[in-house]
Parts: sequence; structure tokens; C-alpha cells
Amino acid sequence: MKNNIFTSNKTDELLGLLSGYKTEKHTFEDKGYDFLDVEQCFITVRSPEEANNLSIKIGNEFTLFFGGWHKEYTTDEGGFSEMVQALQSILNCSQCIYMLSLTNASHYAIGPVLSHSELNEKSIKNILCTYPEFKGVKLKNVRLRLIAWQTEHNKEVCF
Repeated sequence: MKNNIFTSNKTDELLGLLSGYKTEKHTFEDKGYDFLDVEQCFITVRSPEEANNLSIKIGNEFTLFFGGWHKEYTTDEGGFSEMVQALQSILNCSQCIYMLSLTNASHYAIGPVLSHSELNEKSIKNILCTYPEFKGVKLKNVRLRLIAWQTEHNKEVCF
């Protein structure tokens, strides 16, 4: 693992930042986590409704998982800060996961939680066109799900 001391310290820092949440830390020794290398760990943050748990894999990079979406961050101060910012945005429900389901594929991106006034076909298409993950996707006969940390913010739109 690159910079084991750095990632070990950041694991402790991350658990401190998450102290107000129900978390679980796993290593390769735990049942079901044999996909981890010896120096890696996996942190799960339980959602209040147990609907969409959030996870972080710490290893050669930091990987944040939520609602089918994931993103890798470098194991340096910049990567850690970027991951913490995304993590906090998800946990405070200012960001959600956009999941666009097509007939033969699904595309994911992270973005701001949309208000009810933004949930019309034109505004959604304008918003989605700004994300590289959705470039070239025909926004016709698709289902868009917005997946938030607190399920009261979840939305689904078909167009």
C-alpha cells in the first residue's frame, strides 16, 4: 500500500469525523471482507433508515461508494479533502446520486439535490447535460432516480 502511515492516520481522522453516525470498520480478517488486502479497511456508515448505506474503502486510494455510484480519490491531502467534502455533502443531503436507467445500461453521477420545481423534463435535461457521465445519452424513455442519504429526499422521474 502506498503511504500506509498516511492512510492509517486518515482512517482514524475519518472515523472521528463520522463519530455522530453508526459506523462499522472491517478488515480482510472479517467474514465477507476477504476481497480486502492485508493493509486495507472498509468503513460502512449506516443510514438512519438502513436504506442507502455509504461505504469507504481505504487502500491504495480512497473509494467512496453510495447508491450504486462510486468514486476513487488519491491518497494525498487533496484526495482526502475532496473525498471528505463529497462525503459531508451526501450526509447533509445537499448532494445525491443521479441514476439514469436506460434499456440496456445505467449511468451514475453525483450532484445537488433537486427541488420539486426542478423536476420537470426540460430542467432535468438541462441539468443532466452538464455531467460528463451523461454525455451522448439520449434522454428519452428513461427513468431518473435521485438517491439521497435521507430517503425523504429520494425522487424518481420518468421521461
